[in-house]
Amino acid sequence: MLDQYFQSENWNIVDIQTIPERKAKYYPNSGIGLSTQTVKFLERSAPQGVYSHQKEAIQDYLAGENVCLTTGTASGKSLVFYAAAIEQLIRSPNSKIIAIYPLRALANEQEQRWIESLREAGLGVKVGRIDGQVPMSERPRILRDSQVLILTPDIIHAWLMRSLSDKAAFDLLGKVSIIIVDEVHNYTGVFGSNSAYLFRRMRHLMSLLGASPQYIAASATIASPELHLKRLVGLDFKIIDSKSNTSPSQEVKITLVSPSDTKDLLTTLSGFLDFIAKNTEHKFIAFVDSRKQTEYITSIVSRSQAEEPESSTIDYNHLQRLNILPYRAGYEVHDRTAI
Repeated sequence: MLDQYFQSENWNIVDIQTIPERKAKYYPNSGIGLSTQTVKFLERSAPQGVYSHQKEAIQDYLAGENVCLTTGTASGKSLVFYAAAIEQLIRSPNSKIIAIYPLRALANEQEQRWIESLREAGLGVKVGRIDGQVPMSERPRILRDSQVLILTPDIIHAWLMRSLSDKAAFDLLGKVSIIIVDEVHNYTGVFGSNSAYLFRRMRHLMSLLGASPQYIAASATIASPELHLKRLVGLDFKIIDSKSNTSPSQEVKITLVSPSDTKDLLTTLSGFLDFIAKNTEHKFIAFVDSRKQTEYITSIVSRSQAEEPESSTIDYNHLQRLNILPYRAGYEVHDRTAI
């Protein structure tokens, strides 16, 4: 059906590439060197066994290495975070673990996964999350009561590093044993440079307090991850890339197309997305260059579907009715949840 659309709209098919299917290959959860409780967690979360890249990452962590996984999306990188944290908390119950996510929305989404994973292991450990929406008066209590802290670089810089006169913040940095840095490919440009200075300040303060945590990082596939992490954190990392990935993947067909130039690009893309939504059962994600394009395209499609007068903004009272929705940084929690 999509090929017929391309033909009717005079789109040129430039090339078609196919990435073959990959069958899953599992390895036993036991025999990695983990404690009984961590193995119990893995058996519940990955009953068929762990993938090769997960096993390798856990073993490198146990050997004292700083580890970064650069395997593909949905390959189970987060499982390594949870297994390492559980193992550390079993071996050293007074440890603190910091999980750093570059965006507040991502940190919010990950909090429940951390809670569920620690519960699966039978640990009575509290998970705390601090971002700009958490009242100042609540933050010291969260630092004291939680052994896993979910933070963003912004909150570490703007609040935590300026609160060392507070005993809760001081004690946290002295007890950190693992720092998890997710989505490290996002740390580029000015944000990356600022974060690199932040990580060095953290390392300096922790070393003064006698802490020398291991780092576990994850990223989408990026070029030169060793150099990127060296510049970001200032440390050497063991990289576990797609060559070690034994998670399953379906066959992927990539069609590269060149749309007709008879219409402007936003109108052309909006028409294509509207066609997919109305005429196929496919679920899809469309990536565009900017927040503004996200809003424009969704607004054009929503007017087409609702047959309403033109408007430059989207009426969020109708989020449940539309079948093509925008998603970008800056939305409130209730909008993200509805989308």
